Amino acid sequence: MQKPQPIILAEGSAEFQLVVSEQWPSLRPTYSTHKLDEGVLIVGVTVDGRFTASIGKSKDLPIYSVATGQFRIVHFGFVFFAVTWEIPGFLKIYINGELAACSDDFSLYFKYRAITVRQTPGIQGVDYSLKNDGALKIRKKEFDLLQARKANDFAGLSYLKSALADEIKQIEDLLLLIRSGNMAHIRGLSSRLRLLLSRKRQSPLLQTIAGALNAALIIYAVPDPEQAPGLSDKPSYLVTHYPIRGAKTERTPNPVDIDVWLSFVGMYVGDIALTNDKLITDIGNTVGSHLDPKIVASVSILKSQSHLGSLDGSQDFFNNFLLELGEVVVVLGRQPSALFSK
Repeated sequence: MQKPQPIILAEGSAEFQLVVSEQWPSLRPTYSTHKLDEGVLIVGVTVDGRFTASIGKSKDLPIYSVATGQFRIVHFGFVFFAVTWEIPGFLKIYINGELAACSDDFSLYFKYRAITVRQTPGIQGVDYSLKNDGALKIRKKEFDLLQARKANDFAGLSYLKSALADEIKQIEDLLLLIRSGNMAHIRGLSSRLRLLLSRKRQSPLLQTIAGALNAALIIYAVPDPEQAPGLSDKPSYLVTHYPIRGAKTERTPNPVDIDVWLSFVGMYVGDIALTNDKLITDIGNTVGSHLDPKIVASVSILKSQSHLGSLDGSQDFFNNFLLELGEVVVVLGRQPSALFSK
């Protein structure tokens, strides 16, 4: 068998961020291919919990390869996976800023050591009860001010509740379409979520009705949903979103008001911190509303980095963020309170 010919390769690096969810290691190997000026970079996660990287002429013809040892992952957490390469193909893998594996022309695999990635321990987690109560009071005050400001032409609560019911039904339909593979409807979902949740230059429909009814909007998060990964080397971008659910689960036991969650940092672009509210607004104002000629950094990163997201490769981060949020909003909008019905 003919030995693959070396490729001309300049020094470079690539950054990948993975959110560890319920299943680790993945039930099947996950690989993604990224085109370089010369050849391709293939990164992946094996079924026994090893991170791998290779560079070659094509996906099936690797020339330089490296793999880490097995990793033990505890609870939810972020894995920041960086690959660097130098002439003539010396590869290194960094996990959360620490060297995890390296290779040279004569050694395909060099096992370094495993690193444990864990969420902040502590059974109770962070207590958000005071902030949750504060969000409830703020919404009530905001609604009272809105009603007073529009006293002569206020549409009325029954109108708002009817609009909410229609929006929730529309989101349910969009979720079904997207889950069945019709990904074009992501645009519609992002638009509806912006209308319901975003506080940028509007009164969000969901919180407005909750303010009128003095109703809680509780979702469930991991024990410490504001914890950012501890990295020794700061990346150019970092997504800090942890999973959320509409009901309490073993992995998401912490009750957090949706307005409190919206204030959490969802992403860093360099030194700039973007809240979840800002992310929803950016996505809704571009992907969900119109073709904006302005380049929005947060949206560009999320759309271009298909490797962000679930480790099994079932969803990229951009789609997963919107689908997860859509499902949570449906639960909130369908609360078992007659007050939220028409």
